[in-house]
Amino acid sequence: QAELLQRAQDFYDKEEYDLAKTAMDRALEQDKDLPTNKEYHLAARIYCMTDEYGRAFQYINEALLLKPEYVRHIMLKGFIYGRKARKLAKNSRISSSPELQAEYQELRAKELAHFRNAYEQARSEIDRISALEFLAKAEYSRANLIDEEQAEKDRKAGIQHLREAEKLGPLDSGSQKILKEFEARCERRKQNAELVKTLMKSANDYLEERKYDQARADIEVGRGTERPAVWLGRRHLLLVRRLRCRLPVHRQGFGAGA
Repeated sequence: QAELLQRAQDFYDKEEYDLAKTAMDRALEQDKDLPTNKEYHLAARIYCMTDEYGRAFQYINEALLLKPEYVRHIMLKGFIYGRKARKLAKNSRISSSPELQAEYQELRAKELAHFRNAYEQARSEIDRISALEFLAKAEYSRANLIDEEQAEKDRKAGIQHLREAEKLGPLDSGSQKILKEFEARCERRKQNAELVKTLMKSANDYLEERKYDQARADIEVGRGTERPAVWLGRRHLLLVRRLRCRLPVHRQGFGAGA
């Protein structure tokens, strides 16, 4: 039985989940005594990765009954909710089904709640960092797929939680990658904001000079940049309208510093 459990673990580590499930099932069948919380935990992980969520929840609940204070059990249950939510999000009917959207939102809420609970329950520094990283990744990398406004809030919360985890100790490679991507994104947005500001001023000047082709070219370049929404708003629309109408442009209230 111990050998089968080790095989299940080895197959799991190699991401050969079907073989891991076979070994795990045989190990549980041969176990004459009640499985330990460790065995239930491994079984839950394996069934989660084979997308058999009913069995995964069954095993993680058994593990929690045996050891309810164990933070890793709480985190795994949150992970199962999250994986099930991501699977549901790939359903082609979710965009037109209020029922599926409601189920997705419920699963996601439970995912985040379990990660927050794990962080609150954690006593060791390692567990606190791990719980924060799980929470942050769920918020930033798997932001809400139904509500874009909430998704942006999730991403910001994810970065904040990674910053908190960073103060406690070193982050894993996945968390470090997220922070680097976020910093690069912020720098890119800053550069694009400056570029759009320059392009809008240039287009404005070309319009004053009635050089409409050059103005149109600058506007099109500006539209293709990743920039704060404000630059896509009033200034851009006014430039396009003036370009279409071929009207003279006056600086008052419309220059690059307006």
